[in-house]
Amino acid sequence: MRNEDDALDVNEERLQTGLRFLFLILPLLCWPAFLWQFTLPKLVLIQLFAYLFFSFWVFSLSAGGKTRWGLPHYLVAAFLILMTVSSFTALSPAVAVLGKYGRYQGLLTYSSYALLFFLASQVSWLKNKRLFNLLLFSSISLTAVSVYGIIQYLGLDPINWGSHAFGNARVFSTLGNPNYLGSYLALSLPLALGLYLREDGPRKLIYGLPLILGGVSLVITYSRGAWLSGAIGLLVLLYLERKRLLSRFNIRALILPVVGIGIAIFLSIALGNQDYFVDRAKSIFDPGSGTFAERLEIWKAAAEATRDRPLLGFGPDNFRYVFPRYLTEAYVSASGRGVLQNDAHNYLLQLSSTLGIPAALLFVVVCIVGLGKSRRLLSELKAAEDSILVSAVVASIVAYLVNILLTVNPVGPAALFWVLLGVLAFASPVKEVRLKSEAVLFAGVVTAIVLVVFVIINVSTMAADWHYKTGMIRLSNGFEDEAIAEFKQAQGLNPFIDQYAFKLGEVWLNRAVSRRESADFEQAIRLFETTLRIAAYETNNHLFLGQTLFFAGQSDPEYLNRAIMVIDDGLRLQPLSQSMLYVRAAIEHEIGDFRKAETTVKTALSLNQNYAQAQELLGLISEELGKDNQAIDAYEKAVSLDSGLQTASARLRHLR
Repeated sequence: MRNEDDALDVNEERLQTGLRFLFLILPLLCWPAFLWQFTLPKLVLIQLFAYLFFSFWVFSLSAGGKTRWGLPHYLVAAFLILMTVSSFTALSPAVAVLGKYGRYQGLLTYSSYALLFFLASQVSWLKNKRLFNLLLFSSISLTAVSVYGIIQYLGLDPINWGSHAFGNARVFSTLGNPNYLGSYLALSLPLALGLYLREDGPRKLIYGLPLILGGVSLVITYSRGAWLSGAIGLLVLLYLERKRLLSRFNIRALILPVVGIGIAIFLSIALGNQDYFVDRAKSIFDPGSGTFAERLEIWKAAAEATRDRPLLGFGPDNFRYVFPRYLTEAYVSASGRGVLQNDAHNYLLQLSSTLGIPAALLFVVVCIVGLGKSRRLLSELKAAEDSILVSAVVASIVAYLVNILLTVNPVGPAALFWVLLGVLAFASPVKEVRLKSEAVLFAGVVTAIVLVVFVIINVSTMAADWHYKTGMIRLSNGFEDEAIAEFKQAQGLNPFIDQYAFKLGEVWLNRAVSRRESADFEQAIRLFETTLRIAAYETNNHLFLGQTLFFAGQSDPEYLNRAIMVIDDGLRLQPLSQSMLYVRAAIEHEIGDFRKAETTVKTALSLNQNYAQAQELLGLISEELGKDNQAIDAYEKAVSLDSGLQTASARLRHLR
């Protein structure tokens, strides 16, 4: 019996060491060789770590042992089963399993989250300072991530990460997106505060450093959801530990981080764009602000999608394919031509629309039960030091839950969140597992095979993305043939990604437009047809195939009927697509159906008047109908929006 306990303790020690290094390395992992240079490396580490350590755990059962298994584990298993069933009924089963390109939040990733939860729950975290060490490694990583974010803010980043859409005022550090960074900071700051409150003596100053740096980094993300959730997380921890903090000594101990963060925040605002900071802060309480107004429309669309498929949703990570059919006119107007969304920006709505209401409710119950386990732990703990650490985990989970109700749930922080849920689940009952050697061998072989499959999938995914990134660089430098070769390599390595064929189609379309050769058009058409076979619900694929057929139809009218069919299929998926309405109007203008073309282009402009090309097209159609005043008005609007529209400028001079 003693030997079994020793073996179990050795396994737990190895496991907690691995999880400790996961908290250290995962937030920092990024590599500019990939297009998805921040997300893809983290995804690979999460999946390989989860299945590798689970394989070790299964093989360790050959010597007998004990496994923690209770209500939280049943709930997570049920959640994963529902997700699996939803994958079979998804709009795109491939996306449901692998995840949308660049997001990777499919069944494979969630199975890794579930394994991380299970593995974390197998560790006796209150033994041998294990929980303390986990939070310590988290704080070390927090310090590094925050310092790098501050370096970016000061314009001293030595690495060129390429173009981004966040503006120079916002930092993204090693997470790749200010909101992703904000999610990570909201999760990590309560852990750092817990570590700080636990310590006494000179080391307290050292443990206060991650708090100060993390607070500064949180401010300069300008992520309002992260500001709110981070503050809530810290307040939850202070509330849970209020009795300990009422002593004079500990209240005095709070002065350092509070004053330090205050000074650092003041300096970060003073050195940056004060107006931008004030505007972002004010907009938190302004439901009519641009971003918040857009979010409300996204949430409405997600709610409508949930109502239509309440039980199993439209499939894991399929929101990109769901959103177009439910987007509203208000969203199109607010976002300017209706930018498509990959996420509901509210995790419960994301789950309900993609997995169904039962899965969303299961997730809520998992969190409630997990937090309930913490109450039992806190009531049993006598050592105040351990109590603070458990409270810090609870506050971290609460902060992250608040954050993902306001924004997306990124791959890296999400994995850490599931580990923390597993940390609380270690309070579940311990059941002795006695498996026959044959059963252990079979389970071990199966998990090893799955691990090998994951290695193959991840290696091919990384290689494909590397070739794609290389092709993009070649293309930007004018080496078109070399770029085509790289894109083909990417397509061959990962044929499930429509983006690779799409980029090839774009290259051939540009060639066709410049050279006006039918062979180039045919090549582009074949490639865009390939994108539709891979992702039939991606409306951009309909748009570009229809547009290519339209361009080809200007030389050969036989293409025009096919173009209308493709665009109409796309409009059934996204009725409020300004771009597809514009292309349809252009086709109708080309075939001489000017009345219908006028109606179609006016429908497009009713969604958003600031569409220069559509205004120019309305001018051309109006001239054909003899409506010169309407044509002049349309040309004037077109030129005011885009002075480079030569046709509009020339026709305007002619009519005047």
